[in-house]
Amino acid sequence: MPNMDLTNQPPAPQANIVFTNEQFNELLSRLTIAQHSEPTTQRKTGHFTNCSSRFNGSKDSDVNAFIDSITIYKDCALITDENAFKGLPMLLDGFAATWYQGVKSTITTWAEAIDLLRTVFGPRKPPYRVYRELFESEQDRNTASDIFICKARSILAQLPTDTLTEATQIDMVYGLLHRRIREKVTRDSVTTFTELLQKCRLVEETFEVNTRPPIEQKDNKRPRCQYCKYIGHTKDECSGTASREASRPQVSTSSSSEQLTTSSSTSKPIEDTANAKPPIQCYKCGKPGYIRSKCPKCNGTETASLDFLSLDTLIAPRSRPIFEVSILGYHSAGLIDTAAKQSVAGSMLYDIFKKENQRFEEEQIIVKLADGNAKEEMVLVTHQDVILQGRSIATKFIIFPEATNFTLFGIDFLQDAQVILNLGENSWNFSDSPESKFPLNYESPLPCNKPVEFASLENLRPEEGTMLDEIQKKKLATLLEENEDIFQPGESRLRKRNVVADTLSRPPCDHDDQEICGVCSVTIELPRRSASEIRNEQLKDPDIGKIIKSFEESENNDFIKWTDRGYIMSNGVLYRYSADDDIEEAQLVVPSHERERVLREYHDAPTAAHYGADRTLQRIAKRYYFPGMRRYITEYVKECPDCQRYKATNQKPAGLLQTPAYAQRFETISVDLFGPLPKDEEDNTWIFIVEDVSTKWVELFALQRATAEECARTLINEIFLRFGLPRKLISDNGVQFVSAVMQKVCYTLDIKESFTPLYHASANMVERKNRDLKPRLAILVGTITPHGPKSCLLLDLP
Repeated sequence: MPNMDLTNQPPAPQANIVFTNEQFNELLSRLTIAQHSEPTTQRKTGHFTNCSSRFNGSKDSDVNAFIDSITIYKDCALITDENAFKGLPMLLDGFAATWYQGVKSTITTWAEAIDLLRTVFGPRKPPYRVYRELFESEQDRNTASDIFICKARSILAQLPTDTLTEATQIDMVYGLLHRRIREKVTRDSVTTFTELLQKCRLVEETFEVNTRPPIEQKDNKRPRCQYCKYIGHTKDECSGTASREASRPQVSTSSSSEQLTTSSSTSKPIEDTANAKPPIQCYKCGKPGYIRSKCPKCNGTETASLDFLSLDTLIAPRSRPIFEVSILGYHSAGLIDTAAKQSVAGSMLYDIFKKENQRFEEEQIIVKLADGNAKEEMVLVTHQDVILQGRSIATKFIIFPEATNFTLFGIDFLQDAQVILNLGENSWNFSDSPESKFPLNYESPLPCNKPVEFASLENLRPEEGTMLDEIQKKKLATLLEENEDIFQPGESRLRKRNVVADTLSRPPCDHDDQEICGVCSVTIELPRRSASEIRNEQLKDPDIGKIIKSFEESENNDFIKWTDRGYIMSNGVLYRYSADDDIEEAQLVVPSHERERVLREYHDAPTAAHYGADRTLQRIAKRYYFPGMRRYITEYVKECPDCQRYKATNQKPAGLLQTPAYAQRFETISVDLFGPLPKDEEDNTWIFIVEDVSTKWVELFALQRATAEECARTLINEIFLRFGLPRKLISDNGVQFVSAVMQKVCYTLDIKESFTPLYHASANMVERKNRDLKPRLAILVGTITPHGPKSCLLLDLP
């Protein structure tokens, strides 16, 4: 067969299909059924298997939240009411599941199950409890209006349906809003909760803009030191307080104190603070707090300290515990020594024993001292009864007749007395009565570090005579014995009773007895002003009168604003109460024309004593109030002629300006670093500033790195070789200037380094040039084109 080209064949003719009206309508109905058959099948297959909501019927669970959750899941999963009703038991746990098993026979539809759940487990608060919960708290400053209004509406939703209209609910919620919201949003401007929320959001956004913390700016007010009264630094940074702390005497021997004083006077280290980084130290030996030119170790001026000879310096002594006892009728105290095997009677107690003719026995014993050495010594032994807190303890005392020791209660006394010491709680008690604890007393810190000794006087109480030495106590004993009739305890015939009553205790005299009586009570009737008079004076002030009218007029609602500010009315008189102040009583509001009269009574009157502004303000604020009290009182006291005439000034005299005299140029130079700045074509980012203090000549040098080596090299090559060596170099405490390299250069060239204090940077004169340099560089760089000079950092300023 010959080949046939089918591509160019004409298309085959299509046959036309003809439908009747009945056939066409039947075809359309079948297509519609087929289109909706698949979704219907999907809706029937929906179920609660993947639903995570559960309800157990406890008091803490919320049935409304559970119903909302499963309803939304039912609509999203295309679950029919029939399948949802069948799968509801899958979502119930605990008590709710048990309850549903008992009532499921009475429920036939999904809607009935939901209504029964809401009825049984829903909130059952009566309306009064709902209102009480609503009005328990108002909106505070930190709570957003959206959150507060939503919470209030959720509480109101617990009321039965149609109990309150929306306008009534808005009235309730509006009254609970914060005062600053109510001041910006009026009640008449809102009719629905949506409008209320929108306007509250706008007001809060305005508050956020107004209350946004400002950009931190440098405070132009310079600090003032409370110690030296000078401006420019605080008390913590003051060198005077540091010198005072350093000059305080240390607990050491006299020789060590003198040595420390001599050492500090010969070479005073550079004081460093916690903020100084890095710490200054000698580059040769590394001694902290010194530079090489002032290092006492390298200069050979350091002397050996004698602090190791002082036991008080190495071991901080503490007060020793004592017992207050009574022996032979004498009351005093003795030291507690748990390391002593035997109780030892002191020299003062030995004198008492001899005075009372006590019996002594001689014994030869071996005494072992604290250093380990032992020796035989003849001692005296006596047995005495020691009274401790009402208990008598028979105690054996050993006595060193020739020694001037103190009385010690050893381990034998503690065991016989059955005493338990508790040094942690500073208390002691007897072992048979642990519930009765007594305070543990300690020896007094006397200047000579001597402990409390027995007093040789029966008339002295335990706390008396502790500051006297042995000779003074003997003299006092002799004085009391010679004048026993005068110093006898109790009432004596030589003492005269005070039978004259004081003036304040005398009763008022009759008119007939006033000529006979020498002293009479004085009765003064002080003038008083009635409440009506005070009210009339307050109404004369237009500002105060406006406040009083707002309280008295029923149609005026401004009284809420004044009440929030602390104003109250009492007997028609306006008072003010401030919860922020320490004043408990209400303050009387003083009109403007009565303020000067109050100041005269509390400042100019003879009983006022012309106190200062602060003291006068404190006295007036206890009873009175008016706006601008502090400013008004301060101006009044400043303008008081008597205070200006007679009161002494508390200001320190002006200091003497010590202006240094410079002999020649480049004798003293100041240096500093400025940067980092944007890089130029040579990668220079820093400017090294050098200024001659005498002629104010300034030279700037561009540096790639701000290191000590670069600064030292620039000084030597560009300054020292051109102008000569200076005598003094002033700089701040930067790491480049306190480094070992800079110290070595200055020490080798015999240049004195001077560092400015951290709290007074303006002592370096070149700091002022930094301020001028910033705008000049900005102007210069702004006028230079991109194809300008190669480097614009090297400048010579006149």
